[in-house]
Amino acid sequence: MGRKQSTAYPRELISIVRTIAALADIYWHPDCFPKEFKQAQNNWLTALVQFTAGYAYERQGAPPAYRTLAREALLSAGSDLERPDPRFARRVWKEFQRRAAEQGFAVNRKLNPLNDERSSRNVSSPGFVASLADFDHNILLLAKGMIERGEAEMILLQLQAIRGVGPKIAALYLRDVARFFELEEQPGWCFQPVDVWIRRTASYWGELLHRQGNGDRAAARLLAELAAVAGVRGSDLNAGTWVLGSQLLDGELRGVVISEDGLTVCLANNLRWSAAIIQALEPLVRKSNPS
Repeated sequence: MGRKQSTAYPRELISIVRTIAALADIYWHPDCFPKEFKQAQNNWLTALVQFTAGYAYERQGAPPAYRTLAREALLSAGSDLERPDPRFARRVWKEFQRRAAEQGFAVNRKLNPLNDERSSRNVSSPGFVASLADFDHNILLLAKGMIERGEAEMILLQLQAIRGVGPKIAALYLRDVARFFELEEQPGWCFQPVDVWIRRTASYWGELLHRQGNGDRAAARLLAELAAVAGVRGSDLNAGTWVLGSQLLDGELRGVVISEDGLTVCLANNLRWSAAIIQALEPLVRKSNPS
């Protein structure tokens, strides 16, 4: 992706944006990111498990156990099916409730993406994929195909029809799909899930640029805009900002995202931690692999 420079944007800010975007490699690391995407391309159930267990419960307050329960329920109900039949969604929900009850968890009917009860306009994720005959019932292929056709806004809204899936989760999934397949991200804001780190960073950059826009949509648009100006992928800037805030930050965020010196110190401090971890691991590695 070619780099573009504009006099309307401080050079230091553009440099910071490029550095933060490079941190996305921590998130996209091949040992943890692409494996399920590769498998999901050829199997509707793998794609559904990935979306539901890996993304649909990414909301504040959702117990981590939900993901495991969802994965187990989906595999139990669907492993012998070539495609989801009309009873598949009901079987999954029944199986999830049974497993949750055995382990003492409430099921949160209102927000649970596996809830197939017809009590609102929302559908369950199994019910959603049951309608995808044009894409072999594969939610990953649906998202990929619509992004390729320039219909990112449409699929973003369609995913939000799934119970418990809001703008953040839908954009998070689209961001990762686009990044995995190296698709064009248009319009860019559709690929910008907004969490606390994105929201805060966008507010500091907005102040720097004398922008008045507030809200998650404004934050998404600003990150997409700055990524385009800096010549980096918007998905990289988003993921890198999350890595910086949630994994690397060792002080106050503002001084790190508006100052190259502050960002340099933050990253250097993490390098020292990394060196200490490597040094501590060396004797353990030698012990487990004697020559």
